[in-house]
Amino acid sequence: MKNVREYYIQCFDSEAPTFIKVMKAVPSDKAAYTPHPRSTAAGDLVWLLAAELHDACELIDSGEVNYVQKPAPAVAESIAAYEKNAAALKARLTKVDDAKWDSPARLKMDGKVMWEAPLGDMLFGFLLVLAWKTAGYIGLDRFLLPLLGTPWRSDKDEKPQRPRVIAPHSAPI
Repeated sequence: MKNVREYYIQCFDSEAPTFIKVMKAVPSDKAAYTPHPRSTAAGDLVWLLAAELHDACELIDSGEVNYVQKPAPAVAESIAAYEKNAAALKARLTKVDDAKWDSPARLKMDGKVMWEAPLGDMLFGFLLVLAWKTAGYIGLDRFLLPLLGTPWRSDKDEKPQRPRVIAPHSAPI
């Protein structure tokens, strides 16, 4: 029977080539393209995917990572970084045992701890963020979020409630 760690490796192995295909579909002269004004630019998204794999490697090596947003290089450089970081992560994953998988990990931002969880949970979180950002880029989040709901609400998300009017039954009984 496959354990969670082995399942993660299987998911990563099957998803990495798909991410590469999506990234290679981004034309280098369209790196600034955004499908919506609030969307991440295509080139920035490709770089985010590459940078998160580097961060995942750092998590495995040291148990923590300090997220720092860096300017995106050219799309081709970002793709090369993704491929390099994917290979490095795959190599590290083969050496992660159950004890390491369950060991504590920390994600920091500006030196402040933003998330603490077992390493395996955090790695799954990174994989989900990669998929979510990619889905969001093509607009799936604008369709799915209203259907699934979110744990947050903002004033602009609130829609005024229409009074429910029940019309009297006009047909004879």
